[in-house]
Amino acid sequence: MVRISAGSAVCILAAAIASPALVLIASDALAQEIRLTRPAQSGVESLLVDERSWDAKCKPLGASITITSQPSNGKVTVVPGVSVIPVSTPRSGSAGRCAGKSVSGNQIMYRSNAGFRGIDTLAYEVRYGKGKRGSTNVIINVR
Repeated sequence: MVRISAGSAVCILAAAIASPALVLIASDALAQEIRLTRPAQSGVESLLVDERSWDAKCKPLGASITITSQPSNGKVTVVPGVSVIPVSTPRSGSAGRCAGKSVSGNQIMYRSNAGFRGIDTLAYEVRYGKGKRGSTNVIINVR
């Protein structure tokens, strides 16, 4: 986990796999680019990323997602969702007092074209409160 603490609000980008890799970004942090790799099953809608933001009281904050580069071999949708903030992460330990609490936000879903297997890519930008932003590139390994 990469954590930049420059304010009281925290944003999270969580992996949609069994062992989540997290990136926490404080709302006052500078723009940051993140690269992720995610698995997906061919033709099946898959959760790629939970994009969440919360304040010091664990209350959800707004975040908007703009897809800047659509995948070539599938379709991406952004839907509302709820996820549980994990207790800890492999790289930085504790998620603090918000660990274990549910937070609403956005989910980025992907479905490959029928029969496609291989590598697809997606790029998006997130805007958090106070105009802060971050960009993410996702490599999707479709099996």
